[in-house]
Amino acid sequence: MKKFREYLSLKQKFRSISIRVLVMLLGVRLLFWLAIVPPANAAPCRMIGTQTVCISEIKRSAKYPWEYRVTLSRDGVKQPQEILNCRDAKQFSLQGNRRPVNSEAGAVLFQTKETGEWICRLVKRN
Repeated sequence: MKKFREYLSLKQKFRSISIRVLVMLLGVRLLFWLAIVPPANAAPCRMIGTQTVCISEIKRSAKYPWEYRVTLSRDGVKQPQEILNCRDAKQFSLQGNRRPVNSEAGAVLFQTKETGEWICRLVKRN
C-alpha cells in the first residue's frame, strides 16, 4: 500500500510538471509568433487596363450608407479623395474636405466603370 501511495504521489508530481512545461512551451511559441509575424498592411489592388489601382483609404458615410469616401493610388501615385455612390453608380470629387452643396452638380457616372464597380463589389462583400 505504501508503494502504491508513493506511485500516486510521483504520478501527480509528474503530471503537474508536464502541464507546466506544456503551458510554458505554448506561451513561448505564442510570443515568438507575435514577435516575428508583422501586421498585414496590404492594400487591395487590381490591374485595370495598364494601371495598378490600389485603395489607399476608404470610409463609409454614416449619413449615406451607399456612399464611400475613397482615396486611390494609380501606379503608386496618390489621387485626390472622391465620393463613390454605389447606389446610383456615380462619383464626384470633394471640394476641399467638404461635400459639394449640390451633389448632382459635380457627379458623373463612374469615370472608369471598372474601378467604381470593383470598389462597390469589394465593400458589399464585407
